[in-house]
Amino acid sequence: MLNIPRSARIALTLLLSTGFGAFGGCAQQAANPGASPKDGSFESMTSQMASGSGMYAESRDDSDGLSAADDFESKTYTDAYLDSPTTSSNDSSAAPILFKRACEPGRKVVVGAVGDVLLHQPLAEQGMKRSNGFHSLWSDMEPEMKRVSVMYANLEGPTAGAVSSAGKIVADPGQNFDRVAYTSYPLFNYNPELVGDLRSSGIDIVSTANNHAMDRRAIGVERTIEQLKKDGLPFMGTRTTEAAASTPATKTDWTTVTEADGFKIGWVACSFSTNGNPDPTNLVLLCFENRSIVLDQIRRLRADPTIDAVIVTPHWGVEYTHVPGDDQRKLAKDMIEAGALVVFGNHPHVLQPVDKITASDGHEGYVIYSLGNFVSGQKGVAKRTSAMIYLGLTKNAKGEVFVNGTRHLPLTMTYTAEGLMVRPAKGNLEDSRTLANRVLSRSREIAPGEALVTNPECK
Repeated sequence: MLNIPRSARIALTLLLSTGFGAFGGCAQQAANPGASPKDGSFESMTSQMASGSGMYAESRDDSDGLSAADDFESKTYTDAYLDSPTTSSNDSSAAPILFKRACEPGRKVVVGAVGDVLLHQPLAEQGMKRSNGFHSLWSDMEPEMKRVSVMYANLEGPTAGAVSSAGKIVADPGQNFDRVAYTSYPLFNYNPELVGDLRSSGIDIVSTANNHAMDRRAIGVERTIEQLKKDGLPFMGTRTTEAAASTPATKTDWTTVTEADGFKIGWVACSFSTNGNPDPTNLVLLCFENRSIVLDQIRRLRADPTIDAVIVTPHWGVEYTHVPGDDQRKLAKDMIEAGALVVFGNHPHVLQPVDKITASDGHEGYVIYSLGNFVSGQKGVAKRTSAMIYLGLTKNAKGEVFVNGTRHLPLTMTYTAEGLMVRPAKGNLEDSRTLANRVLSRSREIAPGEALVTNPECK
């Protein structure tokens, strides 16, 4: 499998955001020329995504329903991969990730994580029209999100209200998706009520550093931060123009800290790009261009004796591929070495595998390269499949904090008579469950409502 250099990936992203967006899989097709479609490997899986379902018109994500053409993978990709008799032997991620200190005694906490909150038009309209608002998109998941100590999601796009894509204030459309203030692909903007609904649903912290962060220019970043602060939802990865004017990026505190059940967690977020939308004052922390700043933020948090653990949420990777790139793997290693304990990746819109990285000081870091979409209008089994991660941390009598294990709940975005909704993948949603378990290891699956034991191997 060929690896696309980061500069080429950014260039492809710029193409997608400036006129070639109807062919959202161009980058994916370039990523895997020549991969066999029947060998059962992750490379094969990615090749099929690239040659078929990746080449779909992203503008169709704004349409209601799911056609046979949209669900391409159910016959040409997912079934071929999942039913292959060779997948088990070729799938290197099938074995569970276990941690050496999993069974050590101490105080425990569970951190939950889901992927992208990416509201295409049908989802945005549903959230504005339903009596229960945006809760209608994830109400089945609220019991799960509320039973962990800290819950994370990626807020992919601004909640700027009545602002056009040019960054100009326009007439307030109220609860109407007017395609001026409120828009979808390729420049997203959401009703500010989304923030409050996320908070009251159990989401405790969001990342705002992603490739859609500047979709409403600087005013969009400002208004999103203002709304997050108003609704008491902590965030990380972006800053205000006032902060940028008074403090250089190297001196800015880009982080935030959450505290729950006796654990203080420091958070860092960054993005690979802003899709070519100008960010002259560096309102968005960039993973690669600002690499030294990102690593310095991690080191500073790790050196703080009041911080128990550091979690990083990079927005990175090639869309629609289940295989993390070399740049992701290298940066993940650097983040763990700098002191991060956990890396929750986003952006590819499909699940990517997990990894355990041991730093030179001996601490074991957990990485999931992509959490996939939590809620979105994207079509096809792979893009509708994601997972909620339950990550266990232990603090021993010495105050040392380490990962004791993880579990996952397979999820799928469904189209029902009640509307669009993310829910646990089970029953007639078995394709999503099978795919999630293939990527993340079936042995670590957890059922809704099951006891939150992240280290079941410890008896």
